[in-house]
Amino acid sequence: MLATAIGLGIGAVGGISVGNLIFPGKLPEKDLHKFSLEADNDDTIPMPPAAKDGNVQGKPRNFLPYAPAWAKHPDYDRVLWMNTTLRTMWPYYNHAVGQQVLEQVNPIIAEQLKPYPFIQAVDIEVLDLGTKPPAIGGAKTYTSSVDEAILEAPVMWGSDMRVRVAVRIKLGGYVLYLPVEVSNIQVRADARITIAPLVDTLPCLGAVSISLLDPPHLDVSLQIFGGLDLMLLPGLREAVHFAIHKVLGDMIVYPNRMSFDIMPGGGKPPEPKGMLVIKVKRVSDIHGGGDLFSKVDPLVQMSVRDGRKLATKTVMNNKNPEYNNVFNFIVDDPENQSITAYLMDNDFPFHKTLGLADIPLKGAEFMTQPRKVVQLETPFFKPEAHGHLLKLAKVGAGASAATKEATASTMGGPAKGDAKAAEESDKPEAEKADQDLDRLAKKDPERFKKAEVGHLHLELQFCPFVAAGERAEADSGKPKPAGEKSMIRRMTRSNVSNDHKGVLTVNVISAANLTTPNEKGDVDPFVALSLYDPARNDSERQETSKLVNEPDPKWGEKFDFIMASATSVLTVDVWDSLGWLEGRLSLKGLTGRKETKQKIATLRLNIAEVVRNGKIRDSWALQDTQQGDITLALTWTSVQLDAESDIKAEPNDDADEDEE
Repeated sequence: MLATAIGLGIGAVGGISVGNLIFPGKLPEKDLHKFSLEADNDDTIPMPPAAKDGNVQGKPRNFLPYAPAWAKHPDYDRVLWMNTTLRTMWPYYNHAVGQQVLEQVNPIIAEQLKPYPFIQAVDIEVLDLGTKPPAIGGAKTYTSSVDEAILEAPVMWGSDMRVRVAVRIKLGGYVLYLPVEVSNIQVRADARITIAPLVDTLPCLGAVSISLLDPPHLDVSLQIFGGLDLMLLPGLREAVHFAIHKVLGDMIVYPNRMSFDIMPGGGKPPEPKGMLVIKVKRVSDIHGGGDLFSKVDPLVQMSVRDGRKLATKTVMNNKNPEYNNVFNFIVDDPENQSITAYLMDNDFPFHKTLGLADIPLKGAEFMTQPRKVVQLETPFFKPEAHGHLLKLAKVGAGASAATKEATASTMGGPAKGDAKAAEESDKPEAEKADQDLDRLAKKDPERFKKAEVGHLHLELQFCPFVAAGERAEADSGKPKPAGEKSMIRRMTRSNVSNDHKGVLTVNVISAANLTTPNEKGDVDPFVALSLYDPARNDSERQETSKLVNEPDPKWGEKFDFIMASATSVLTVDVWDSLGWLEGRLSLKGLTGRKETKQKIATLRLNIAEVVRNGKIRDSWALQDTQQGDITLALTWTSVQLDAESDIKAEPNDDADEDEE
């Protein structure tokens, strides 16, 4: 056995040595070193003669597959600036990347070698990226109907990179030191880079995905003992190419891809955890809002997710308005989200903010006891009030125990059910907040009264959603096998029905070329969204903000329709807000009733198409008008309540409407 091993070793070393002597430095015909940029600047190298008949033959035609994409395809940009920048920065990348790889890769290799006790170590001793940077052979971009950017860029790298890896193998009481040097790395790959999703918060790039359109051309020199090239052994180069294509094909060749998150969660919103049903019952004791010439016409705006505000109706000239409006909100981050309420005065031309209230979800009674209806009262404070006073508003002035627990969590106190040690350490903060509020109310009641502008009375109920995996198991009637992934199956044309529920998110992006019905005067547009659900046989209505003198308005406002049926119909109405004089001069104004708006155009969309695709972003031509279009992005997320029958109230469609 020992003789066989020695003979095999001597034969391999001898064969490699003789091969290197017979074929010194011989490169394959398809070698990227043959196409050097230095030839462009060498006047001694003659240009190939042009064919008399205009046809390109021989070596010039064989070169075409290796020419950059911009030289063959007119839809590729040359991006010379990118190659120049890369060439300038390459020496700095060489040093920085080399240091990072040596610091991070060696510990990973050592960890992976633990199952192989006969290998003592594998260390990267030298990593030199060389002086020749990769070259981008052009760039081509694609437009898409979803929030993503796609770039195709052929990458060519005929490098002088050098990597030396030292392998130490245990042989009894001895250690065999085997240095392996990788050099002459040649790469040509057609890469597709997809940046998705594009979001409206910095850095605006959610994640980057990289895939190769075809298996790459990859060739290397693999040398041992200071110059013996293993790649010259018969069949070894082909075996390496096959292994590379096999491994990369499973990892990165299209449709497979590698993704890297830039923002947490890849920029995607977290999965909805449940639905928060809020009934705005009333606001009591509004004071400090009017002036000498006007009275308070209050309404309440509320939000849980950023940018999703819902408003009650306006009660004219009333300091103790009754609303009884019911709203549904999505909860996707109960640890950090809060209910933000604004007390507004419906004034001309814009609403005036009278007071603010903030109710954190973490630790609140209605969150810790799902499906229980909780009554809550919390004060409104002036927006200009001191920030500490706004925090105190969450734990005093008649607020419920749920509000106090929620406030303690945001001020450093624990949520209900936390560990005892954390509860004891944070308890003084909540106590101090109560004491400060009581002290302020007793010692300086005038200041307290001036800061407070009213009290908000709410009825809250949290209804959690069933997780996707739990829903799949419930539908199938039996648990999934261990290790098998559960997922929400995308709807097909045949299985969309009223039984399928979900969250429809509508992003009203912009509109263009809006005109009034008589094509005279300025346009002050806003959009009203109305979702008709045939399963409930009712509609839910939400509105964008009103813009002044904008025939090409841009809103960028998002709205959620929760527990909607997959067969619902969305109606998009574009309205023009009328000024005081326009309203009086209208037909209704002549009869004594002021007109406040007039419809410009409308659009109807079947939600089933959104359900089947998951997301649609497009521009639609508006109906009932001669011109104009609107751009919307619609997203569907399938959800299911774990106890839908426990919902005590349904959203009403009289919100957002002014009481005449």
